[in-house]
Amino acid sequence: MGITEAIRNHRQIMCDTAPIIYFIEEHEIYGAVVDTFFKIIRDATDYHVFSSVITLTEVLTQPLKKSRNDIVKKYRDFLLNSNNFHLYSIDAIIAEKAAELRSRHSIKNARCYPARNWD
Repeated sequence: MGITEAIRNHRQIMCDTAPIIYFIEEHEIYGAVVDTFFKIIRDATDYHVFSSVITLTEVLTQPLKKSRNDIVKKYRDFLLNSNNFHLYSIDAIIAEKAAELRSRHSIKNARCYPARNWD
């Protein structure tokens, strides 16, 4: 099953940090898949992708540390100005619900592997 089939019946999609990094930084393994995903989202107005403002914190940390303002700009433009992509704030209710889901389903912190080596 390809990405098109996987999202066909879903109009609201939550996106974790890693796919955004793979997309912006053109990851050599996962870049093609996320390129296809974000092209579908961009071209079809009935899809809506969501992520939290925590994603903005996660993606900007290393580029800011390394003074990579070009990458910072790409992330900001994508996360704050893309059609069909929405960042939402985290409040206490969402944080508690996330904790409940993590405890109920043994969900661990997601690991994120950047496309570029920042060291």
